[in-house]
Amino acid sequence: MKKIILALFLIYTTNLSFSQNNNCEDVKKQNAKLIDKLLSYGINISDSIIKIKSFNSDININFIKCIGDKKNQTVTLYLNAVNNELPNQNFSVTKSSNIDVFKPVNSSAFDEIGQGFQLYQMSIGSSGLEKYSDYVSAKLSTKNTPLLIKLVFANVLPEIKSFTHIDICMKTNNLIGQVEESQGITELKNIKINWK
Repeated sequence: MKKIILALFLIYTTNLSFSQNNNCEDVKKQNAKLIDKLLSYGINISDSIIKIKSFNSDININFIKCIGDKKNQTVTLYLNAVNNELPNQNFSVTKSSNIDVFKPVNSSAFDEIGQGFQLYQMSIGSSGLEKYSDYVSAKLSTKNTPLLIKLVFANVLPEIKSFTHIDICMKTNNLIGQVEESQGITELKNIKINWK
């Protein structure tokens, strides 16, 4: 009797797992059809996913939020930087970078039609917003301790719903011993603005 019950149980679970695989395949097919239908209307959902490419593979840059101020026509971008491995790092955000020797690259945000907005104010950690400084910096601890970054872009009208592309100049250098510097551009894409 036990053998019969065991055999029936195995047949039932095999059928159940087979039907679940079929259901999963059906859902995948339905998703593909929906994505194709949205594309036929000009809507690409992969374009709405936030993408971040850090200037340094050892430093993770994470998006927190993006808040628009209708009255002042500014947008504040909140990020954090996380250093997993590198000891004794000084971390900086700069208004421009001399990566290209012939022409400096500026920290800027771009809207849906390619209109650019310059970085107006910035702060790192507990420092206040710096208006006239070309850079802000702070020590970046190891072991997944985040460091808050606030970036303010000016002259942004409330009609602008998102930044399709943002370039932020960043760099790190070792505070102790041999000074090794790493600088580059952190790229963010598809950042929606929450206007208040």
